[in-house]
Amino acid sequence: MIENYFGKIKVKLTKILDCEYITDMNTVTNFDQVSKVIKNEMSTMKLLLNKVSYTVQNKYIINRNIEIINTNHRQDILGLIKYELIQYMPIDIEEYIIKYKVLEVFPEKINAQVILMPKTIKNNYKELSKYLKLKPIKLGVNFNILQNLIEKDILDINNELNIILDIKKDRSNLNIIKNKSIIRSHTINNEDIFGFISKNVSDVNNIYYYGIETKNVINILNENYKIEKLNINNSDFQTQGDLNRFISNVGLIY
Repeated sequence: MIENYFGKIKVKLTKILDCEYITDMNTVTNFDQVSKVIKNEMSTMKLLLNKVSYTVQNKYIINRNIEIINTNHRQDILGLIKYELIQYMPIDIEEYIIKYKVLEVFPEKINAQVILMPKTIKNNYKELSKYLKLKPIKLGVNFNILQNLIEKDILDINNELNIILDIKKDRSNLNIIKNKSIIRSHTINNEDIFGFISKNVSDVNNIYYYGIETKNVINILNENYKIEKLNINNSDFQTQGDLNRFISNVGLIY
C-alpha cells in the first residue's frame, strides 16, 4: 500500500497474501473470496484507500523486439506490427492489448519493442476493482517497470548483454537486456533457469538478481556466470527485502 501525500510517496505496507482462486495467468476465479482477503488486510490500515494499481508478469504476456518497414507514416506502425506478429505467432491478435515503443529508426526499417497482454487479464482486474470498490489507475508489466528504471538510470547495470532475474519461489522472471534495452522476457521454472541461459544466452556478461535468494538457483549460476545482487543507484537499502519492496512498489509510482 502506497500513500501519496502532496507528491510525497511513502510505502505503508508490503505483504504477500496467501490466497486460492488465482490462475497461472494471475487472474481471479472467485472474486468474492479474493476481495475478502484483500479487504481484510486493507481494514488494518487507517487510511482512506480509493485507487488500485496492478503489476503482473507471466508466460502469457509476450515481449518481443521486431523489425518492420519504415513507411514514414507513424499511423502505419501498429498495423505493420500486427502483420509481422501474426506471421510467426500462433495467436489471435485481437485477443491481446498491444503496446509498443520505437527503439531505432532507419531509412528502410524500424526496430520496435512490443508487449502483448491478454485482454482477459485487464478485464479480470477491472472486475476485481469493482469488488474492492477501488478505482483502477494502472496495469503494469514487470519487465516494462524494469525498463523504465533502466532508462532513468535508477538501476545500476552496464551497456553489455545482461540478464535481470526476478527470483520467485518456484518460477522466476528472466529479462534479457542488450544495450540497456530489455529485448526478451520469459517466466521459467527455477530448475530450468541454468539450462535456458546455457542454451539461449550463453554469452551473457552479467546476471543481476533480486527477489527470493534461492540458494540452489544462485549457486549453480555462480559456478558458471558472473552473478550479483541488483543495485539501485543512490540508494541506502539495508536488506534484500528493502530492495524487493522497492522494485515491487516502484511500478505503482513511475
